[in-house]
Amino acid sequence: MIQNPYFYNLNIDGEHYLIPFGPEFEERRHFITLNGTSLKIWNALKTCSTQSELEEMMISEFEATEEGDKITVRNDVKKTINILKIAYAVLESEEDVPPAKQSEYAEYKEREWNWEEIINLPNNSFLNLREEYGEYSLQRGFLFIHSASVLYKEKLWLFSAKSGTGKSTHANMWQQAGTGKVINGDLNLVGIRNGEAAVKGTPWCGTSGIYDLNEYPLGGIAFLVRDESDFVEELPFPEKVVAILRESITPMWDKEKLEKEIEIALQIAKQSVIFKLHCTAKLSAYEKAIEYIDCH
Repeated sequence: MIQNPYFYNLNIDGEHYLIPFGPEFEERRHFITLNGTSLKIWNALKTCSTQSELEEMMISEFEATEEGDKITVRNDVKKTINILKIAYAVLESEEDVPPAKQSEYAEYKEREWNWEEIINLPNNSFLNLREEYGEYSLQRGFLFIHSASVLYKEKLWLFSAKSGTGKSTHANMWQQAGTGKVINGDLNLVGIRNGEAAVKGTPWCGTSGIYDLNEYPLGGIAFLVRDESDFVEELPFPEKVVAILRESITPMWDKEKLEKEIEIALQIAKQSVIFKLHCTAKLSAYEKAIEYIDCH
């Protein structure tokens, strides 16, 4: 049985993204844009018929030709080339992806979730149940998004980023300024309820210890990027969807679950304010964010 992940070719408004999924893929947030140079790399790889031909492309620099346009690929994309090689091998294979991961806590999938009981579980069991609840919620239209959330003007605003980027720092600025209240410090369950974008409360909140079990309307999501100055970057619709998927930690164990995540991400992107916030750790970052939100 093949141990490599599958890759899903997501096409939104003519933009193509290669999205990895499956329990064997450890870096599933590395989504590859297939447009432009990366698409040419992909097409060049598909012309190879043997592993040795693929290996020849793994040199520090190579040239590929498509429709008369010559491109040069350097060291900074070697990882991308390697991942594309894996994708090519798996897509050409007739093997099936490994079966979905089984959990000893499967009985929670179809029962009522008792938060008081779950919160008091040992930490290891508590974290394992988060994965089960993620799958349970996915079927009900919700995704776990790695983010801190702030209640502002009766809506929840999420600040999403990789650990260590400063999402908690940014969320705390709202509370310190007296304009917003931190609702969850690390993980928010976002989806569609009665046709509207919403955030469901859960006790999973990382090391912040801050959570709220209530449900709120979703205002939007800001994806944080550390920078030397504070400014907002508008995102085209396809990039909004991919950004949501990239920060989702709901298990993408198989194609069916991935397609469900994509469906939810599309709806969230259509109904919410989604943007990228380049920011420092200064109060000016909060000021730039609230200025943008108030305009939308």
